Amino acid sequence: MIAGESFMDLANPNHWLGTLPYGGVILDSSVHSFYIYKWLFGGATDALGFASRFTNTKPGEENGLIIGHMANGGEYELFTTVVGAIPWMERVEIYGSKGAIIIDQLSNPVMKVYMGSGDIKGKVVEGVEFDPLRWKYASMIAEAKDFVQAIVDKRPPRVDPMDGVFCVQCVEAVEKSIKTQQRVKL
Repeated sequence: MIAGESFMDLANPNHWLGTLPYGGVILDSSVHSFYIYKWLFGGATDALGFASRFTNTKPGEENGLIIGHMANGGEYELFTTVVGAIPWMERVEIYGSKGAIIIDQLSNPVMKVYMGSGDIKGKVVEGVEFDPLRWKYASMIAEAKDFVQAIVDKRPPRVDPMDGVFCVQCVEAVEKSIKTQQRVKL
């Protein structure tokens, strides 16, 4: 889940969010989750998308729900909104047959691992800083710095640009799914 509030951007006729052809929340936010799916599970293999608007100030979607399958055989569910009256947050829940990982940028601690139904407390993953006001921007700045440093060092960046291409292809599949009301293969 990626959620937050962008009412000012939606009300601003000059801001790209919600305008076509640039898009709404699915383009703005879901690419980040698709990147996590690619990085951890080999990526998404299909998508079924749903979209809605709350304020109706612009034609782009303000809420998005996407479900589908991953390359490793797992399933994913992604909800994203720009009309949530909440500080910007990202929450990832990964469930497996032996445990789960919960990452929530508004919780302290941010990341915990649970090993089975009897593990009520879970284990805190150290080194994940709780910074609810800066986590989003700090991650973007770190990625941009690494990209520039990679050019200077003549090495590949930590984030493979082709992963970015894949994430945009995922968004395009979601948009096609919303229009056709059908699951779209990637």
